[in-house]
Amino acid sequence: MANPSCATPGANPACLLTWNGQTVAGKLDNGVCKTTVRYGSAGRWEDAVAVRNQEGIIATDPPPSCPQITRNPTQGQIISEDCLTATIYAPAGTHQLPAFVWLHGGSYVIGSSSAPGLDGSELAKKGRIVVIILQYRLNALGLIPPPTAPSASDPNLQVRDVILGLKEIRKNLRWQVDIEKVTLGGQSTGASLIRALWIAPDAHGLFQRMIMQSDPFNYGMAPMSETSNFASRIYSHPAMGGLTALIDLRAVGLDNLMSAAAAVYGSAPTQVPNAPLGQPFRPTYGTPTIPKEPTAELFNNPGELGISPANVPLLITSTADDGAQLNSQIPMPYNVFVGTVSRLLGPGGPVVLSSPTYNASNDGADKRPNFAKIATDGAWRCSAREVARKWAGAGGRVYVGEFREGVHYPFNDQYTYCTGKVCHMDDILPTFGEGGAFASMITDAWVTFIRDGEPRGWRPFAATNGVDGAGVKALGGDGVVPKCPEDFWGDAVKWHWQLFV
Repeated sequence: MANPSCATPGANPACLLTWNGQTVAGKLDNGVCKTTVRYGSAGRWEDAVAVRNQEGIIATDPPPSCPQITRNPTQGQIISEDCLTATIYAPAGTHQLPAFVWLHGGSYVIGSSSAPGLDGSELAKKGRIVVIILQYRLNALGLIPPPTAPSASDPNLQVRDVILGLKEIRKNLRWQVDIEKVTLGGQSTGASLIRALWIAPDAHGLFQRMIMQSDPFNYGMAPMSETSNFASRIYSHPAMGGLTALIDLRAVGLDNLMSAAAAVYGSAPTQVPNAPLGQPFRPTYGTPTIPKEPTAELFNNPGELGISPANVPLLITSTADDGAQLNSQIPMPYNVFVGTVSRLLGPGGPVVLSSPTYNASNDGADKRPNFAKIATDGAWRCSAREVARKWAGAGGRVYVGEFREGVHYPFNDQYTYCTGKVCHMDDILPTFGEGGAFASMITDAWVTFIRDGEPRGWRPFAATNGVDGAGVKALGGDGVVPKCPEDFWGDAVKWHWQLFV
């Protein structure tokens, strides 16, 4: 009897794989098989379970994106709550290759495997590796169930989606993948999700290396009190129609739920105490999934992490202008600058504003350059170096790089201030092989790290490296690695996670 998967338009018998007993055929393009599978299924606010069929998924087409709080360029054409998919890029006719599993970013509330640049074909072909893009539930559906849902006591559905996806990859791709050479990578909050897995008991042994790009290490995970506050606001929002019974909330229209979540998300920086600017919805610690705040554990009790730094090599990068994306498109006057810095840094705001490093004087000039440098240093560059020092101090091998060059990411079209800069997300396209000679340099380093645990031509970052940039690899551009101010970030100005753990 013919396999119906092979009858799918574009399917190729050279791209067959078996997923939980069902044969699936992807499409072959330039020597690389691209195959999309469902790895899990879940009712609204329920834990995902492994699937036994591929209903609703065409293996040769892009998968439906998980629901987003707003329409954006990173989502696909189709939106569905049935969105737990893995898109697999594998060189045809090969097996037992190292794997690179990618978690997209999007502030935990948007994003998908259909986002620009997330095509693993070039990276898979060049590196002779398997590239896998995982989708996971977002926003209120993945992080903030209603108080009446059984998952409310441990709301980290998004994190458990990723864990399930990694387990299913390990179970189903043993022919294609060397399961002892799995590198977990991600950008922005995709990297932050990897950080959550540092402490997650169920993630132990599911990956052997990590690539964390532009993780805003300044921010930690959320305490339960904060998540409960968000839940109360979302499910009492007028868009929810006054419904309180779980059966009714599970039936409420998706547009209504996303409208409520978007409204609460947008007002969070001014309405919810301690909610971070830019990513108020976050995974929750103090739960069975994430028992403790992982960044705090690395700094204070690294032996309590679920993974040993000594056993898991880590590659960390940031971009030259990560913080520039946070700027408005019009000049920033001094009073707006002061208010924004104060909201961003809380009690650390006055310290930064009085620091000569950031030239925060009321001189009538546009303060966007000053704010971009503060945000880049505080949330990304300097926090990444301190995390690297702690990882190395715990016996880990860690490499640190800064993108001094990038490839403009389409999402940044809306941010005119990013023109001519290496903004947040401008590292994504070169990571996946787009960008000529520069991209070739990046993919060469990434592939050697994925294969061997060491990016070619890099030196490990040492626990004795300080804030002066020693040990940081400049990636393209001017080749200059900026310094961070001494005894400032994490000391005079506390990281956000230090204030609320």
